[in-house]
Amino acid sequence: MRNFELLTAACACALCIAVTPCQISLHQTVQAFSDVATVNSVILQKTAHGGAEYLSKIVFLGDSRTYGLKAFAMLEGGEDTTKVWTPKNGTMSIWDMQFQKVVHPTSGVEMTSAEAAAVDKPEILIISLGFNGFEMVGKEYFVSEYVKLIESIKAVSPVTKIILQSMFPVCRSYTYIDNGSIKEGNGWIMEIAESTGCFYLNTAEVLCDSDGYLIEDYSSDGCHLTPLGLDVQIEYICTHMIGDN
Repeated sequence: MRNFELLTAACACALCIAVTPCQISLHQTVQAFSDVATVNSVILQKTAHGGAEYLSKIVFLGDSRTYGLKAFAMLEGGEDTTKVWTPKNGTMSIWDMQFQKVVHPTSGVEMTSAEAAAVDKPEILIISLGFNGFEMVGKEYFVSEYVKLIESIKAVSPVTKIILQSMFPVCRSYTYIDNGSIKEGNGWIMEIAESTGCFYLNTAEVLCDSDGYLIEDYSSDGCHLTPLGLDVQIEYICTHMIGDN
């Protein structure tokens, strides 16, 4: 199982994630993340910049790569933002996602994502999940668990527009998993978006170099995003809005 830490100079926070050895060599050819089927209607296309107004409508549900938005105070409210939902340990795995509990940022109570959605009914929810464990399960299980999570949220907050964000690539220096596998997993996420009526946000394409690797300056450990990488992510989100699509 994979073990890595979200390193931050802004806060002393270490997040542990399950680790397995890489199953496919990092030296194999990795295709860029920008060649998804751009004609697909669920993929959010480039728009005008939505700015702070658009960003304020969004709640982020995810794993330790999402937790960085809170740890580095990237959103409204800083480290006390109410816009990030993660479990108490800062990360969420692929297994039984609908039953894993997040810390509701306003009340501080641990509850499922669906329970949090029932309370807050966010206008837009960006889900960034799958990286923690996806390579250890098959497509069938991955899709099934992801769909169950989405359906549980839609059942209690049908007004919420759900965006499924692509898993981010990893740096060339990261040796636990390869970008070819991540890209395959992103294909599964895009299919889930199609089947559930969600949107797909291909953020991975703006974070990688020409060989498909996460740009080294965007990460502190080869995997998690630095404030610079998070800024690039936020800029991409604000220029790929739901409203103009």
